[in-house]
Amino acid sequence: MVSLRLYAKDAKLLAERLAEQISNSDYEEARLTAMKLHDELLKHLMTRGINTNELSELFHRLDFYLRTHSDGANKRKLLLSILAQIDRKTKNPTGDPVETIVDIYDALMDVVPFSKENIGTLKALIRELHELRSDFMKLRDVRYNYYIQMMQEAEKMQTTLARLSGGLDTKQALNDLAKNYSDLLMAMQKVMTPPLRLEISPEKVSHLVEKGVPIQEISKATGHSEDELRAMLTQARIEATQGAENA
Repeated sequence: MVSLRLYAKDAKLLAERLAEQISNSDYEEARLTAMKLHDELLKHLMTRGINTNELSELFHRLDFYLRTHSDGANKRKLLLSILAQIDRKTKNPTGDPVETIVDIYDALMDVVPFSKENIGTLKALIRELHELRSDFMKLRDVRYNYYIQMMQEAEKMQTTLARLSGGLDTKQALNDLAKNYSDLLMAMQKVMTPPLRLEISPEKVSHLVEKGVPIQEISKATGHSEDELRAMLTQARIEATQGAENA
């Protein structure tokens, strides 16, 4: 339930135990487990300087519903829904997907050397990268483009991991995994590095587009979002039209 990368093995086991206890309507034991999990997560997040008020509020709600309401499918559904909110909050505690990429990057650095035993960890980390897509879409700048490039490398690694899981061509697959790993880390570094914004005029944007340069490529090169560049392009065209009318 709780992210592999952020929390100690004990916290992950506590979260899994809590979900099982809720499913089995073992609410008294679930309250004790929830308190232990809350303490574990607080220790981790507070040492990183992250505000834990929202997380604590979720645990207070969880405890309230564990203590109240008659047992039944609706109660279990509600409790598991709150637990899912806790999971989402702990996976991206600051709300900044770039910081989450940094956490996953650090976790990937700890996975080597590769072996069949840590395939599951690598798969879980790649799943977490996939889950950030909607957060990066909201940024609406060049970092989303870098995220897409990063996910192309992540998908290559996913394919190699599937080969290893199936026991196919293990020696070659491990060699391929080493390359996938290196390429993915390099792609992640681009996401983590604040994009450099180069000054560019609306006229220059218009000139590049007329020469056939895609907006996406201009965005990658300058650090301006595609929306900003389209606005510049519109501005340049309006000014050109007005200039022609006044001539």
